[in-house]
Amino acid sequence: MKNPKTEQAVRFLQNMQRYLKKSDQKTLLGEMQEKAKKNNEGVDPFRVLIGTVLSIRNRDESTVIATSNLFDKKRLNTPQKIEDTPISEIEDLIRKSGMYKTKAQRIKEISRILIDNFDGQVPDTMEQLLLLPGVGPKVANCVLVYAFKKPAIPVDTHVHRISNRTGLVTTKNPEDTEEILKKIYPKDYWLEVNDIFVKFGKSVCKPIGPKCNECPITQECPKIIIKKSSKKSKGSSPILKK
Repeated sequence: MKNPKTEQAVRFLQNMQRYLKKSDQKTLLGEMQEKAKKNNEGVDPFRVLIGTVLSIRNRDESTVIATSNLFDKKRLNTPQKIEDTPISEIEDLIRKSGMYKTKAQRIKEISRILIDNFDGQVPDTMEQLLLLPGVGPKVANCVLVYAFKKPAIPVDTHVHRISNRTGLVTTKNPEDTEEILKKIYPKDYWLEVNDIFVKFGKSVCKPIGPKCNECPITQECPKIIIKKSSKKSKGSSPILKK
């Protein structure tokens, strides 16, 4: 017997994907894959890992600059080169990434561990990736999907928001969202979920002012918008808009 929730989730994903083909919306990690494909190269797992760490609480545009400063401008594209570079120089290069002092320290620590424990290579399992400082489930899943093409569903703010807004899940944190999405979506779709949801979240299903009039799934979407409680209405329940 077919699962109606799975059928709906797949339909949402396919409709969003068709809509996005008309736009030029890109994501940081998706662009890495596209460039590697055009150059007939494999995606660099170390670049994906460090780029994702730099993207934490940061805009893609700023992350691109910080990542490019490291990997393209200074060619600090291996754990050994990062390890051999003074942390003050790394801080200057990634200043655009936000929290750059903390991230510089993390990058140094990650590079040292990769050298000491993994022969300078980025591991390709969730268990090993989570051993790296500053690497949580979202970063690890991004590395699995975008560097190694291993089925996983990275859940960032866009994926979490859209999943709840469309009624696919009813969760309060990304970890729970990931677990439910993995049950809803057949494994064949896992590699696509993050890229499509992030692009759609940036162009249509925005956190503020979503373009519901342009949305290809608007007829089926319950448009669940959770408004922050004001001081006068503390404890008020989420508002359902339709």
